[in-house]
Amino acid sequence: MRNLLPEEMERLAQQVADYICLLPDGRKLTLEDAVKAVDPEIFDRLNLLDYSLLSAVEEKVNHTHTLMDLSEHVGLVEGLPYRMDFYVRQRWLKKVKIVSHLVVFGPPPKPGSPIEQQLAIAYTGYVRFREKVAGESMDDFEKPGRNLKCTIEKDRAVRILSYLADFAASGGPDGFVTDVGTWELTARWQDGSEEKLTGSRIGNFSVRGMDLNRLIRKEIPIKKLAVFS
Repeated sequence: MRNLLPEEMERLAQQVADYICLLPDGRKLTLEDAVKAVDPEIFDRLNLLDYSLLSAVEEKVNHTHTLMDLSEHVGLVEGLPYRMDFYVRQRWLKKVKIVSHLVVFGPPPKPGSPIEQQLAIAYTGYVRFREKVAGESMDDFEKPGRNLKCTIEKDRAVRILSYLADFAASGGPDGFVTDVGTWELTARWQDGSEEKLTGSRIGNFSVRGMDLNRLIRKEIPIKKLAVFS
């Protein structure tokens, strides 16, 4: 059976992209599922080791308001591209800002120790970090600390935002613990809307089996990130 001609591959990529864009938010599927839904007979003519169709479909989808979320595969050595599952995101994060308030009940913080951290992550990979530290006295309670900028790979930023999107959509953790410090998360969605969550710095928040603190500290090359804990 002959392989697809370039014009046939282009037409298939567009048909698959159109199909994916009509799926509900959060739907999980593989490229094989999408191709067979569009044209089940054409699947046998595809080279299952070729990533070109996956790349073409992803590019077409991501130029719309829909996102193909392949973030669970970042950093992994994969086999067949048609078996790689992904989430359909009709609503996805463009940027998050996490403010960690580090002052807790007890003795006042030592001069120079962090009392607040602000971490902003954009889907482009741009990261901004600001820190406030304790001053020398109550009259000089806080002063600027570290002020850093860096860029991480876009797919790694999208991976972080994918997990944080599910965290924000869940409404965050239940309950509130006093005297351990707090955090505030501002989520900016692709449609320009914003959502804010707050909680206690008790950490150990997991989404789809992924610890959020560990994920962010692993992917962002800034030391001593407080985040949620």
